[in-house]
Amino acid sequence: MQKFVFFLVAMLLVASVGYMLMKPPNDGTDGPEVFVPSDTTSVHPFKFDTNKFGKSESPPSEPAVATPEISETGPWPAAEVPDLNHHFGRMQLHSKGGHHEFVIRNRGEAPLELVAGKATCQCTEFSVRKSKLEPGEETVVDINWKAETKTPAFSHGGPVYTNDPKMPKIDFIIEGVIDASIDLFPESIWDIGNVYRDKPATMTATIGSKIHSEFELKSLSAETDKVTLNAVPMTPEELGKQGFLIGYNIEVSVSPEIPGGEFRDSITIHPSTEEHPLVIPLKARKFGAIRYLPTAGTLFSPESMLLKWGSFSTQQGRSGKILMLVDQEGMTGPLEIVSVESNPTFLTARLEPVGELSGTTQRYHLIIELPPGKPRVKFTIENPATMKIKTNHPDGEVIDLQMLFSTN
Repeated sequence: MQKFVFFLVAMLLVASVGYMLMKPPNDGTDGPEVFVPSDTTSVHPFKFDTNKFGKSESPPSEPAVATPEISETGPWPAAEVPDLNHHFGRMQLHSKGGHHEFVIRNRGEAPLELVAGKATCQCTEFSVRKSKLEPGEETVVDINWKAETKTPAFSHGGPVYTNDPKMPKIDFIIEGVIDASIDLFPESIWDIGNVYRDKPATMTATIGSKIHSEFELKSLSAETDKVTLNAVPMTPEELGKQGFLIGYNIEVSVSPEIPGGEFRDSITIHPSTEEHPLVIPLKARKFGAIRYLPTAGTLFSPESMLLKWGSFSTQQGRSGKILMLVDQEGMTGPLEIVSVESNPTFLTARLEPVGELSGTTQRYHLIIELPPGKPRVKFTIENPATMKIKTNHPDGEVIDLQMLFSTN
C-alpha cells in the first residue's frame, strides 16, 4: 500500500513539473493572452492590444516623407501662415489649370524647417521654395492643379511638415468649381417623341455656361427643312435655376409633314466660345394614319417600334403579330403591302384584316415571320434586324421595324 501511495505522489510531481515547463511565460505586458492553434499538433500564444471598447487599434499612419525633428528643450521656431485655403472660383474643364502661392513665416527663436508632404491627388502638385527659414524670414509654397475632371466641389492640396511643436503639420487647400465651357441639355440625342398628322411636335433644349459671362450662337441650324429652331435668351430666373451666367432656350419644332415612321435629323450649334460647332442628333416618330399596339404573346414596343423574339431554334422558326389601327379615309380598298426591305432578307410580312370597318378605321394584324430552316443569325440592340414595309396607303407611311432575336 505504501509503495502504491509513493508511486502516485511521484506521478503527480512529474505531471506538475511538465506543466510548469510547457506553460508560456507571462512577460508582464498589458492585454489578454489568447491561444490560437497554428496547426493540429501545437498551440502558440500571442498578444494583441485592445482599447476600452474591445476593438484592436492600428498604429497611427506615418507621413509619406521624413518629417523635421522637433526639439524637446527649445528654443523653438513659430510658423505663421496668413492663409490656409484658396478658392479659385470657376475654372474651365481641360484648361491649363491654375497656380497659387501660400506664404509661411518664421516668428520664432530658432530656424524653421519645412518639408512638403504628399499631395491629396495626382491632379495637384506643390513644393516649398526654401526648406529652412531663419527667425524673421518667409518663403512661398507653390501649388499647381489641373482641370481634368468636371466637379462642383474641387478640394485638394497637401501638407507641409515643420519642426514647430505648436504647428507640426500645415494643410493647404485649393477649392473651386471645374466645369465645362458650355452645358447643353439634352446633351446627347434630342428625342422629340411622337409626331401626329394634325400638329407639329415641340421640345425645348437649353445651352448655357457657368464659366463664361457672355457668348453668342454663331450658327443654329438643322439639316432638313422639317425642323425649325429658335434661340431665346434665358430670363434671370431661368439662369439662376440652372446656375448659368448666360444661357439660351432653344425651341425645337418638327413639322407634321415628315414621312411616317422614324425621322432623324442633325442639329448644328456653334457657340462663340467654342472652336468647333456642336452636332446633336435629333429623332422623332410620326404616328399618322396607322397606330400600332402589341398583342398577347408578342413583345413589341410601339414607341420604339421594337419587336423582341428572344432565342429559338432555326428549325422551328417564329412569328409575331402587331395590331394596327388604320385610318382608311380616302381609300377605296383594303390596306395592302407594296414592298418589303428586310435584314435578314428571309423575314416576311403579311396583313390580315381583323373585324369590320368602324367608320374610317380598320384593324389589321401585321404578321412578321421567320420561316423554319433558315441560317443561324443573331441580332442585338447594337445590331438589330430591320424591316421597312411600304403600303398602298395614300399618306405614304412606311412601317419601320427593328427586331432583336437569335436562332440556334
